Amino acid sequence: MLLSPTLLGKNWQPNEFDYFGQATHFLVDAQQIDAFASSKPELFRGLFMGFTRLLIELLGLDGAWAIERLLAWAGLALGLWCVMRSWGIVSVAGVLAVGGFLLRQTYFGGEWLVGGAESKVFAYMAILLALAAWRSRAWGRVLLCWVIASYLHFLVGGFWALAMLGLVWLDPETRPNTTGLAWRYGLAMVPMLALLLVQEQSMLIRHALDAGSVSVNQIYSNIRNPHHVAPFLHGHFNWPLDGVIWCVLVMVVLNWVRQATPAWRVLATWLMALHAYLLGAFVLAWFDRDTQLLGKFYLFRPASLIWLLSALLLAHQVIDKLMQCGFKRSVRALALVSVLWCVSDGAQGLAHEQLTAGLQSRLTVDESAVVHWVKTSTPANTVILVQEPSPHEHLHAMDFELLTGRPTLVNWKFVPTTGDAVERWYRLNLLKRAAFAGDCDAARQLPVEMVITYTDTAAKAWRACGARPLFWRGGWQAWAWTPQA
Repeated sequence: MLLSPTLLGKNWQPNEFDYFGQATHFLVDAQQIDAFASSKPELFRGLFMGFTRLLIELLGLDGAWAIERLLAWAGLALGLWCVMRSWGIVSVAGVLAVGGFLLRQTYFGGEWLVGGAESKVFAYMAILLALAAWRSRAWGRVLLCWVIASYLHFLVGGFWALAMLGLVWLDPETRPNTTGLAWRYGLAMVPMLALLLVQEQSMLIRHALDAGSVSVNQIYSNIRNPHHVAPFLHGHFNWPLDGVIWCVLVMVVLNWVRQATPAWRVLATWLMALHAYLLGAFVLAWFDRDTQLLGKFYLFRPASLIWLLSALLLAHQVIDKLMQCGFKRSVRALALVSVLWCVSDGAQGLAHEQLTAGLQSRLTVDESAVVHWVKTSTPANTVILVQEPSPHEHLHAMDFELLTGRPTLVNWKFVPTTGDAVERWYRLNLLKRAAFAGDCDAARQLPVEMVITYTDTAAKAWRACGARPLFWRGGWQAWAWTPQA
């Protein structure tokens, strides 16, 4: 119930435009889709991409999106319920913990669990189920969940499988199972590792674009994703400090729980070790700030689930102490207030969203006219460069490909992960930015046949470079363009 306002009935999110666009091109000849901005489906996410493409073919984009949102909500809710039940977390504590988590889903690094439908969300579901199975010593289920999570999202599944191996080792009763789980998980991951090493080997290349220029890793981490992976951009700490303070405070309280409650000692020690990892990641990030060799591993991504698991444990301890002191009515009232507050907050958020969240149905009349004109007046392989960022709420560069089926060459949001693709993405983005600023030489290097603008400044720039007007509606303008031969 608490998760539903966050996941159900809301509009498409930016990441979903990218991943659903990738899914539409999954296993398609690369030469046919190279001009699509979202045409870089990573093969190590093949399980999720294949499933999403199947849903799109059966139900269309909006139907597939709705089903995956529903599955994301149901899966996360099921995973949390299983963890609470197997760990012995009382329901009141679960309500308080999840309510607090939804206020802030991570300490730092911009990670989230709840807010959209993508492969990492389903990987987190599997990890939650693995954590529940760990408590009941169901090692077959634990291993299966690790493998599923890793094949859905290698970084999420791989990290938490290794972290849970540490959890198994920490408990003297389960320590003998560590080696068997480790080698069986490693064996199951051989195909994935082979795929990463052979077909995705350019992930870690570090060559520069040209002499004295930035490396591919610096582009990906420092230029495109500093909010996720680069806390020491420009040589000093530039993330909000409150997240670090909160992380340290939670770690201190976990140490108290570890000492005061022997029944929770193993779990509290493990969570403390995970917090120590997060703090240690800052040390690694400092030494890696110039090269960003570790950037693509998203060292701070685990912070979100670490915070959620810690919140569950700490809320349970607080409620347990209150119940022992005779504050049962106060605890129930607190839980009721938390539920009402979360639901009302979610409802208030939904009031600003369109409940009809379909791609086409949410467009304005002018936006629908632009999409209709493009779909009926241009060949299917027409490469269209769309101005960004867009002030328009619905039609913009991120959803243009899904709405029209036409390639848009490059988009700042849709960054690939492999080295050569990142290099191409950055070069095209530089040319695109320069072209919309009036650089005709840059414009002629862009292999597009049409340009979409929505500001007078951009329209004047392309007109001055020789673009011919084709269509105008509500501020949107389409221009015919002939690139340099």
